[in-house]
Amino acid sequence: MVVITSADVAIPYEKLPYAFQRRLVDLAPISELGTFRLTGQKAHRLASRRGIPFKTLYISDHTKNYIWITVNSKSFGRYKFILPLLNYISRHVDGPYSFYPYFLNILSGQNFFSLKQTIIAEETLLLDFKTPGVYDEAVTLISGTYKQLVLHGTFKWNHVKELMHPGVKQLRLNGCLEITDDECDDAVLLVLDRARDPEFS
Repeated sequence: MVVITSADVAIPYEKLPYAFQRRLVDLAPISELGTFRLTGQKAHRLASRRGIPFKTLYISDHTKNYIWITVNSKSFGRYKFILPLLNYISRHVDGPYSFYPYFLNILSGQNFFSLKQTIIAEETLLLDFKTPGVYDEAVTLISGTYKQLVLHGTFKWNHVKELMHPGVKQLRLNGCLEITDDECDDAVLLVLDRARDPEFS
């Protein structure tokens, strides 16, 4: 049970007015939602309104890629004790934000769209969709404070813009970027603006 405390009084979460409970959940940091969900049925229901949080997330509608990453992640899962060493090595190769985190959260495109709920990525988001139409659907279901964004497959410039929030420190575009002549200036301005940030790559 969650208990709100002050200097004098401890108030159980369930005793708070419903509107106040909702507001607390809406203001809670994304990184705390996973733990908060475990405190009770009501807390789980309220936290679920904000979406499903993941630390690192890989979503793919390419069957071969999905199978490959799933098999490799299971292999890494067996050797969790060496993950800190691998992350340390990645940090020295890629810098503070590795493009190759060891994904423990993997969703197929079918599973992702069947959730019909917002996905919250906290550190790394890697999307791998075949067509811009699938990206159109996916972008509306994704949010979060992710610092690394990797896009594979075929996507449009507006997808990059929508997914590129100010907290993104690394961006990798692998695949086919569809960009119109009118969007070229916008793309160059965004890249130049981000290039001023010493942490951005």
